[in-house]
Amino acid sequence: MTTPSYQETETESGTRKSLSWEFDGIRMGHAVLTSRRLTESTAASSATDVVRLHFGLKGNYSFRYKQLDSTFDLVGGHHNIMYSREFEMTAIHRTLELETFGVQFPKDTFLRFTESATDLLKRFGDRVYRGEPVIFTEDWGR
Repeated sequence: MTTPSYQETETESGTRKSLSWEFDGIRMGHAVLTSRRLTESTAASSATDVVRLHFGLKGNYSFRYKQLDSTFDLVGGHHNIMYSREFEMTAIHRTLELETFGVQFPKDTFLRFTESATDLLKRFGDRVYRGEPVIFTEDWGR
C-alpha cells in the first residue's frame, strides 16, 4: 500500500480536501468540498479504464455523466457502481458541503473479483468486459 496522499486546494469558490490511497492498482479516495455559494459547478474527467464504486456521504448535488448520457439528482447517503472507458462529468452543488468516498478498480481486477458474483453483478460485469458504459442501477442505494 502506498502512503496516503493528502491534498488541499483553495479557490475563490471554495476548498477541496482529499485523501487517497493506492494498492495493487486499486485506488481509494475521500474528499470534502466546501463551497462559498450554491452555484458551484465542478467538472471531472479521466481517461483511466476503471470501474468506479462511488459513495456520496454528505450533501446534495446533480451531475451529468457524459458517457452514460444521463443526469442524476442525488442527496447525501447514496452509492452506485459505474463504468466507462473514459469518464467526464459536471456536478452542480445543491448544498455548501459535499463529502464523497470512492474506490476505483482496474477493469481486469474488478472482473476477477466478480466472476462468482450474483447474476445482476455478472450482467454488469459482462458490459464492463465488452467496454460498454454502464451504471449498476438507476436507483442509487442508500
